[in-house]
Amino acid sequence: MVTEQLNLFMELNLYLFVENFLFFLIATLLIVAINWGWKDTKPYTLPLPFPGWYKIWFGSVQLLGVLLPLVFMLL
Repeated sequence: MVTEQLNLFMELNLYLFVENFLFFLIATLLIVAINWGWKDTKPYTLPLPFPGWYKIWFGSVQLLGVLLPLVFMLL
């Protein structure tokens, strides 16, 4: 009984290790491939100064997306 549980535990640990290792390997390879593909691109710069509508848009996003839900969560 104990050896069966130990074997199951070891199989589960091995499965989780392999699953996590494969995820790490695929994610790392994806980051390396994207980095290699973008190595010669110029960085994007935002237009400065910001347009006048940007302050209104940013303020409404902050108010409706952060402050309003925060008020209702705290009530």
